[in-house]
Amino acid sequence: MVLIFASFSFTIVAGCKMEDKEKEEIGVEHSTSGIEERSDYQILPNYGDTRGVIVQEIYNPLDVSNIEVELMNLSQQYFPSTKFFYREGNTIENISKWHKRESVEPEGLNPPIDIPEDAGWEIRLKLEKESPKYLAFIEDQEYVDKKGTIKGLSIGVVLNSTYYIDKITDDQGLKHTDLVELDAKFLKKKGKEVGEEVLHRIREQKDLSTVPVFIALYIQANKNSTLPGNYFASTIVNDNQQPIKWDDINRKEISVPSKTLGKISKEINDKITYLKEDIEKHYNMDFSLNGKGRMDHSNIKEISLELSIDPLSYPSLVGFVQYITPEISNLSQDFPVTLLITSIDKPKAIIICNKNQKPFVHIYNR
Repeated sequence: MVLIFASFSFTIVAGCKMEDKEKEEIGVEHSTSGIEERSDYQILPNYGDTRGVIVQEIYNPLDVSNIEVELMNLSQQYFPSTKFFYREGNTIENISKWHKRESVEPEGLNPPIDIPEDAGWEIRLKLEKESPKYLAFIEDQEYVDKKGTIKGLSIGVVLNSTYYIDKITDDQGLKHTDLVELDAKFLKKKGKEVGEEVLHRIREQKDLSTVPVFIALYIQANKNSTLPGNYFASTIVNDNQQPIKWDDINRKEISVPSKTLGKISKEINDKITYLKEDIEKHYNMDFSLNGKGRMDHSNIKEISLELSIDPLSYPSLVGFVQYITPEISNLSQDFPVTLLITSIDKPKAIIICNKNQKPFVHIYNR
């Protein structure tokens, strides 16, 4: 979903191809008409106990923001932003230690390993591989009222899809590395076990014994993935007597265009592929067109594209936007499609197409 925090007061021409004789004018003024709006939380300042830990323990930078933002999005169902404020977690005692090994930190939820003090690097590496860390991080968020009283907690249990071993050195100071890819079925089982233990520890804290707790389980992507991981299961527990019942979360992101998208919708995937070919045919410039699609169950809910192009003069850019706007609008009438046009890593134009609405087009200031 795209939100634009800018005002603008000029009109551009968009809505048809260059070769068309008639052009449709789309007015772009001080409103954001055509943008699907989302009500975000008002954020209260707070220094969380886990601040900084997420950067150390999450391998893919795409996951760092996705873990936090998606947990907020999922929390809306139980702690809506119309009633509650968001605050970074700082109430759960010792939560910043829970992602460590039990052999290193008594409260750690990762499996312990017993490494002899005189063990060589080969033995240490072997033991790490035999007992990989499956818990990467625990994200905690607080949802409070106007007085700052906690009315809900959201917990993100983040699991490793791949465990990277990179802190083993030999007597010469040389670093030895390896990795273990963890089975998805194993991770789902361990994630639920960790989630239940986290809830138990929260309930042992008197000031949190009756606070509603939302827990979501997340598998982070590997280091080289071009897409972040995703939450796969969740539960809401309103009191300390309620048993945990896990519900599947079928939300994920896919690359666009891709074989995966082709299996879901060959028509849309082909349209994007043809668009790339059409740009190559009509414009003599280097460019790249890539993006991602947000899935809910097996349905596409939104596609966001980024088109990186060579620098163009302002009139040429307007002409290019005229050409490409109807192509983006025709990709689908069932879900929002957004195209961000960039050049030299700077935004140049944005096109947002929502269902049953005219395309929203903005060209950034020269």
